[in-house]
Amino acid sequence: PPIIRERILSIVRANLHPNGAAFISYNAHPGAKLKSALRDMMLYHVGDTADPAIRLRDARTLLNLISNPRPTPDAIDVAMAAQAEDLGTRTDSSLFHDELGAVYQPLYFHEFIAQIQAAGLQYIDDADTFDSQPRNLSAESIAAVRKMCGGDWLKEQQYLDFLRNREFRQSVVCRSGMPLAVPWQPERIAGCYATTMARATPDGAFLLETNAQLRCDARPAAYLRHVIAMWPEALRIVPEDAMLAAELYRIGALEIRAFPGVAGRAGEKPQASPLARYQLQHGQPQVTTLWHEPLQFTNESPIELLSLLDGTNDRTAIAAAMQCSVEALDKELADLSYFGLMLR
Repeated sequence: PPIIRERILSIVRANLHPNGAAFISYNAHPGAKLKSALRDMMLYHVGDTADPAIRLRDARTLLNLISNPRPTPDAIDVAMAAQAEDLGTRTDSSLFHDELGAVYQPLYFHEFIAQIQAAGLQYIDDADTFDSQPRNLSAESIAAVRKMCGGDWLKEQQYLDFLRNREFRQSVVCRSGMPLAVPWQPERIAGCYATTMARATPDGAFLLETNAQLRCDARPAAYLRHVIAMWPEALRIVPEDAMLAAELYRIGALEIRAFPGVAGRAGEKPQASPLARYQLQHGQPQVTTLWHEPLQFTNESPIELLSLLDGTNDRTAIAAAMQCSVEALDKELADLSYFGLMLR
């Protein structure tokens, strides 16, 4: 609600260090319009049921029904079915908190800017710089927007959101009046750490975490392969690679981190994240990786395996307990390492 938004922004302004930055994420229009329609349908379907588990079950039942293909779909049918299918893949906590929550009030980007300015704050950029680029738009469309907006940055951003049907933003703000560095200063990321969950494809391209495919010149391709080979560990960025790493980060091929992290590859006596093991032991199908990302398990096999990965059992003993070959276990451990769940 507006009163809560105002209070959050006032707390941010009051507690922000003079040189500090704050992260604010929010559902955004116009993309959230379709979600709002599905939210109305789900709330109608679940009715007055109070039990969260039943509300989630009934909401997912309706989403499955809406996502079923139509015999002769029109454009709205296709869009609604795709959005319902996407919502159906969300975690229980996310779906319950957002679309099934008591309050769901997305806003346009220009409205967000007006609100933070009124609170004495200014916009820096979005935390996900890849998502803040005008991607998946033709050069002609981007040029038309820039001509239409005549150099007005805010209007340009809002029109690009319109064209992309953007539904979520993760904005970084600071105190009003602070000088902002434009353009980027890539040398400032030297000493940070690069990671990626991208995979190299047989034809020389790269499949990014977003399922987008990337092709690049020899030097960035070699650097990206180096970072891929390091994963789940991080590669320290040296000054001569800072510009290259910044560009790969800008297009969504890399993550830049302040610390090297603790995720590693499974060793002879594999040890998984104690937090992930605790979460699974307490019936939570979604766990937190060592890179602070949520991960949802869809079958029982990894859950059973993780219970054995306390660092005291060797691979032979674990394979015997799982009733599988050591080779099959090696593959499972490689997958768990890839997802950032292994300490050693």
